[in-house]
Formats: sequence, structure tokens, C-alpha cells
Amino acid sequence: MDTNLKDNLLLKHELRFNSNGKLRILMLSDIQETLNYDKRTLIGIEKIIETEKPDLVMLGGDNCDGIVLKTEEELRKYLDIFSKPMENRKIPWAHVFGNHDHDVDIDDIQKTKIYEEYQYCISKHTENIYGTTNFVLPVKYSNKNEIAFNIWGLDSNNLIAKTNIQIDKNMNLMKKSEISCRWDFLHFEQLMWYWNSSKEIEKYCNKKINGILFMHIPPWEFQYIVENPKYTNAKRQHGRSNENRNV
Repeated sequence: MDTNLKDNLLLKHELRFNSNGKLRILMLSDIQETLNYDKRTLIGIEKIIETEKPDLVMLGGDNCDGIVLKTEEELRKYLDIFSKPMENRKIPWAHVFGNHDHDVDIDDIQKTKIYEEYQYCISKHTENIYGTTNFVLPVKYSNKNEIAFNIWGLDSNNLIAKTNIQIDKNMNLMKKSEISCRWDFLHFEQLMWYWNSSKEIEKYCNKKINGILFMHIPPWEFQYIVENPKYTNAKRQHGRSNENRNV
């Protein structure tokens, strides 16, 4: 499989660890706003960035409400607003798609290319495999021009109903409880892209490289644990596993 080593190694704005060997990443997920946005959302993002002073901002999916934003023009206007906290501070930022980003009714490749037009957006994408926001962002040492760490993004896609894969049927064949999840997940060719890209970069660098991976929808095995506590012996200490909440 051609994993495009040259593109994988290239960044619009270089990422490096600082002299203390640290790199601060701020992840912002589920903004889920529209052009008629709550001003508190943008104020909150501004204050978090100002307080934390990240070296990279990662938008973790559902970056907008794609059920409401429907056109390329609307998406551009929206990103003009919500990219300003990073663009004005010249902070590199990247994104992965969540299910609501896929809901925006324009081509996914064109959609992510709109993101990539922004000066400090260092997102990348794939065009030859399932999903779009599959990429790697190499981070170099502070004092030498070598890769020290990799930041990966994978597209967890949208609706499982659009595929021919039946999770519940497969679970029944294994005589395990059903999962009944309408959302999609990582597809095999994405996993192979990640595997091959990782091996290719490590061969190029002649060493193992640690990393972190961002995606929006957790692998369905995580939900299987939550929905089957007796079978998995899982105990919930704090928090909740859904988006239903009172404001």
C-alpha cells in the first residue's frame, strides 16, 4: 500500500518539543455550534487557549453542527469564526471529523481541504482509503532535526447504516451481547494505513517512535464494556457515557 511517506513527514508548520522536552496539546471536542452560535462558546475557547497556551490545538470532532450548516459558504463563514482563537495567536491546529462534521452536505474531501486552507491549520487527509481525516503529524526534538513523537488522527466516520457491516449480527455469532450502535467506526483499510505508515516512518527514522492518536467515536469495544457491565466486570466510578445532560 502506498502510504505517501513524503507527505506524512511534511508539515505546514513544524512541531517541536521545547527545551524542557515538552509539547502542550489542547483538545477541543464537540463544539457543535452553528453561525447562530452561543457567544459563551467562543469566549470559553478563547479563555482556555489564553490560560493553557498550547503548542497545538486539536479539534476532536463534531467541530460544528453539520445538520444545520449545509453549504460550503456556511462552513467557511463558520470556520472563519472558530479558527480565530488559533489563527490570531499563530498557534498550529488540526482536526479530525466527527459524525456531525460528516453531516455537512458537501464532499468530505472538499470539506477538509477548506480547513487546510487556513494558515495555521496543519491538518492532512487521505483520499484513497475509507474516511478522510487520517493523518500523522511528526514532532521533532528541540535540539535536532529528527522525529521524536507522532501525533495521529483517524476518521471515525459517520453512520454504520451506510455500510454493509452488521455489528450485532457478528456479536451474536460470537454468542456475546449486542452492541446496537448506529455510529460508524474505524475500517480495516484505515487501520492498515496507520500500520503501514507507522512502519514506514520508523524504517525511515531507523527507530521506534511513540505517539498519541485522536479520533472522535471510540472503538465500539469501549461501548460494549459500558453496555455490558456484568459480562465485562466493568464498574463505573464517575461520569456518564452519553451526551444527554441537563443545562
